[in-house]
Amino acid sequence: MTHRWLRYQREVFPVVSALVLAGVLAVAAIGYSVLLRDAASPVPPYLAIAAIPAGVCAFLFMVQFQIARILQSYRSVRPQRIYSPTQAGFVTPQELGILTVGSGLVQLGLTIPLGWTLLGLMMLIWGFFWLVRHERLLPIPPKARPFLALAQRGVAVGLVAVFALGCEWRLSGVYPVTRVGIFLLVCFLNGATAELAMRLRLPLPKSDAEIDADPESDRPTPATVKALRQREIVAWLVGLWLMALVALAAATLIEVMIPVAIAVLLLLTAAVFVAWRFLSTLSKLWAIAARSLSQWGGILLYLALGILPFYVRSL
Repeated sequence: MTHRWLRYQREVFPVVSALVLAGVLAVAAIGYSVLLRDAASPVPPYLAIAAIPAGVCAFLFMVQFQIARILQSYRSVRPQRIYSPTQAGFVTPQELGILTVGSGLVQLGLTIPLGWTLLGLMMLIWGFFWLVRHERLLPIPPKARPFLALAQRGVAVGLVAVFALGCEWRLSGVYPVTRVGIFLLVCFLNGATAELAMRLRLPLPKSDAEIDADPESDRPTPATVKALRQREIVAWLVGLWLMALVALAAATLIEVMIPVAIAVLLLLTAAVFVAWRFLSTLSKLWAIAARSLSQWGGILLYLALGILPFYVRSL
């Protein structure tokens, strides 16, 4: 069993990067909300109290979202999605269900002391995950489902950020600020670009002999796979550029440009290099690099927007 779960976290849900992303996202959302109210504000005394439930729940939300995606029906949309680990045989739907229930109980224990408002928000997020799990019930054309997948992950990351913001608003006693929407847009674009990077793991093309033997097969040809992957890596690069521009706009609202500008420069330089190498080789190695860059690039921007400004001003 241990081997199967290690394979699950390696191929489907990298735990270390997800833990770091959830923790940084939660703390950055709290910090950015504080800085929006007062750009010269010091680190609030309740930051640690708000960050613990926000960070733990954020990580568990990510786990639940990934499980909801895995448990979707792949029968009608399999050509548009990455393979299912339940089909690969190293994790069962029953085990994923137990994990979902267990993580939900932990979230309830952390959220109930913070009040009914946050509990209602958590129920809303769970409802969204239920819709993700049962998306096949929606009248959505097959060609639109890849775009729906991008929107799903973007909205999921945004909802996680909203929950973290709710923890800060609950403990500070201050009403929400409308300008925080630009930070949520950064979160949405981070989720969408991460989904694009994951979609680079397409089925391998069949050989010329397989094409001649079974010309009606749904498995893509080498030319089809190459064209599709080229479009997706370009879309991924454009998405990262949009996320970087929005992050710069978000930085102007808190009057801290240097950390964000450095983060944007590093992210875009690495993104252009990864995209160039992927277009040149169409290698799985560079597809994995794009996925990692989407995650760690988002972490870098969150650090620059909501955590580093407190320490930059103290220098």
